[in-house]
Parts: sequence; structure tokens; C-alpha cells
Amino acid sequence: MLMGYRMSLSLRPEIRQQQRKLQLQILRAPTPPQAVCGVEGMRVADNLLKEIGVVGMLVGGLAKELWSGVSDEEKLLEHKDVDVILLSHDCNLHPKQWQSGIDWWVSHDREERPTNGNSVGLLWRVQLEAHARNIPKGLYLCPSEILRESLVIERRILRGYKIASARFKTTPASIYPVLDEMQIRWSWANLINPVARYC
Repeated sequence: MLMGYRMSLSLRPEIRQQQRKLQLQILRAPTPPQAVCGVEGMRVADNLLKEIGVVGMLVGGLAKELWSGVSDEEKLLEHKDVDVILLSHDCNLHPKQWQSGIDWWVSHDREERPTNGNSVGLLWRVQLEAHARNIPKGLYLCPSEILRESLVIERRILRGYKIASARFKTTPASIYPVLDEMQIRWSWANLINPVARYC
């Protein structure tokens, strides 16, 4: 005989609310120390590219803003830095990492994903076509077609990361020339392609 134990069964309506936190990862490469931003940053990049004799292509959030028609200098200053891919594989033509406060992206051959000196590599590779190697040196704006396609590719490959969207206009708000699609060759990489090392 069991003493002191009493079993009972009762039904109680109970609503349990389960909270779930969703973590959204945002993929960002480190910002250059003393980064120059906006219109001033583009001017600094253009001058240095002309000085060292190389073509650079403006990419990233600032390029997307210009293709969205934004010309307000205060709005352009909201971007953390100026991202420029160097269209030369020659280390002698690569500025030092973050030289002049610019986020320079380099690669040394067609297979490497460009890097800014960290472990982060871009998902696209680009180089000048042979017939375009004599275009004037300096800063150029990335063609809108590539930026549009990059958003699609980044969303597909980088699931789980927040990829900023953009609305593109026919004409960018930029004083810098746009590289013609026929002047460059680009291809999409994936996460297993090697990331370049900074010179």
C-alpha cells in the first residue's frame, strides 16, 4: 500500500508563445582606417589612379547610389568608404592596402577573387579586354548591367546575408565615365574560388 501519494489528472488550457530570434548576417569587409568617403573619396581615388597609371572601377554601395541617380553629396557621404577594383594584375601598379583611405580590391590572375587585404573576396572577377588597355587611366563607374547582375548572384550564393537592393536609372549621377561592357571581361566566382592575397 502506497501512502502519501495522490495522483490527479487535470486539463488546463494553456497557451505557450514561443519566441524565436532570427539572426540576419550582414556581409561586410572591414573599412579602411581614415577612410575617405563620397565625392571627395572618388576624387582621391581618381587622382591616385592617374598618378600610378592604372584603371580602377568604382563598385559597391557608392556605385549603386550613383546608378540610382543620387547626386546629393551628404547622402553619398553616408557610405563607409569608396570601393575600387584595380583592373591590373600587376603588383607594381597596386596601391598599398587602404592607401589614401580607399578600399582597393586587387587580384593577380583571372582565377582569383579580388581582395582588399582581408579574407573577404568579391564574388566576381573582372579585367580589361586587350583592346581597352590604352583607355585613359583613372576612375570609372562600373556598368549598371554588372551591378544589377551582381545583386542577383550575391543573393543566390550568399543566402542568409542581407544584400542591399538598388533601383537603377538609365544615366548615373556621376562625373566619372562608365566603363563600357565591351571594354571589360567579367565572370562570377563562387565561394570555393581562391581569394587573392594583397601585394
